Amino acid sequence: MIDSIVKTLLADTQIKVNLQLPAYLPPHWDRQGTLGDILTRLITNALQAMNGNGELLIRPQLCTNPAEKDIPLKAGRYICVHIIDNGRGIAPENLPASLSVFHYRSDGAGMGLPIVYSLLKKNGGYIRIHSQEGKGTDCEVYLPIAEAGVDSPLANEPAPFPPNPMS
Repeated sequence: MIDSIVKTLLADTQIKVNLQLPAYLPPHWDRQGTLGDILTRLITNALQAMNGNGELLIRPQLCTNPAEKDIPLKAGRYICVHIIDNGRGIAPENLPASLSVFHYRSDGAGMGLPIVYSLLKKNGGYIRIHSQEGKGTDCEVYLPIAEAGVDSPLANEPAPFPPNPMS
């Protein structure tokens, strides 16, 4: 899924992509396309920040204890995705407000981060942003992985359809 999103969004750009996919990531609860929507919005933000030319690093990984990294989430299994660009970055004075729906640029852009924040909050995830003006931004996203059992958001839902063998 991640590689297809990257190929689609970067098809007509000069962006150099370093997609560091691990050998295995467990399934996550992305039934309504939450992770795909989050990645699409963050990659689109990165493309806009780089003006069609730059470098983008996308690194998904499994994280089992985000509290060790000072992430305010309970212990559990999460997909953590770093999306790092070398675009214009976010000014320090704008960083705290960048997740607010009331903060957007004069050109009307800037709603991607508040929507990402809302999706993550609704689904038990988290985002941490590191940015330096003129150097780029690192968006670190955490989204829970589906677990079998009572605590799973999908525990009472039917199993998903098996993958289409023809695709």
